[in-house]
Amino acid sequence: MVFDTMEEARNYYEEYGRQEGFWIRTRSSSKTRRRLDEVTSRQFVCAHEGKYVPKNTSQKASEENDERDISEIENMKRTGKNCSTVKCGCTASMRIKLDRWSNKWKVSSFQDSHNHKPVTPERRMKMKSNRVMPKAAKILTETFHEENLPIAKVPSILGGPHIGFNNRDCYNHLRNVRYRQLDGGDAQGDILWLFETWLEAMGGRHLVSIITVQDLAMKGAIAKIFPNTRHRLWLWHIKKKFVEKLSHVYFKKSKFKIQMKKCTRSTYKIEEFEEKWKELMKECELANDDWLNSLYDIHSSWVPVYNRDIL
Repeated sequence: MVFDTMEEARNYYEEYGRQEGFWIRTRSSSKTRRRLDEVTSRQFVCAHEGKYVPKNTSQKASEENDERDISEIENMKRTGKNCSTVKCGCTASMRIKLDRWSNKWKVSSFQDSHNHKPVTPERRMKMKSNRVMPKAAKILTETFHEENLPIAKVPSILGGPHIGFNNRDCYNHLRNVRYRQLDGGDAQGDILWLFETWLEAMGGRHLVSIITVQDLAMKGAIAKIFPNTRHRLWLWHIKKKFVEKLSHVYFKKSKFKIQMKKCTRSTYKIEEFEEKWKELMKECELANDDWLNSLYDIHSSWVPVYNRDIL
């Protein structure tokens, strides 16, 4: 089969999975050596692909497979599910490759053998690929919350088991709404109140350092309530943003990813970090990237070498 775009191929395989009773994820991507920003091959697999490995033996492996597993594992933690119940070594997959002559994506391999039972038709609306919360449901959820009505009633009102979302999705939507509000200035009052209460409970003693995600409201509140506290940013959260903002160069086993890790984590002198950063920006032609430049402006808050003198 031939597809005009990579997204079209993924959507086709995802729809096929819906009909057959399984959901999919992206397993890997390949890029050319000459042009690191050009994807030439991609493999989609059944979500049951791979095998669960206990955390203490898979830490290194998980760091090398951010693009593949980060969203799935986070979702498992939120829902309280054990990853071992999902990954069972299924080999079903579809690989596509870019044909340079036609500039289209062709299916180069297709495996349709599953080693697990498919999701039954009556439960397929609850599959991950079908979990969609329509706009009307989101508006109704927010309205129920504002009027102090039971949120659990929303799914039953809009169709019960015949819709692709449940009570948990409603509460997750409200949580996401709250996170978006935290990005605005009106959220700073709530954070100020929280920190003032915290400071009072600690008898007025200020923290030596505090680590948070990158958030303007949080930054302003900490500067006001804890002016003498070192405010640091969560390195793992910064790492996730690399995947989102620089996906064209920050992929599995890419030179940029490897060198960036060495630059930020394996430098023990400030001068060494500064030198490696400049070399990497020049080598990868990223000196004019706005997001990277803004991240460099606050490098002392997230690069470990600047915080080795504090706990």
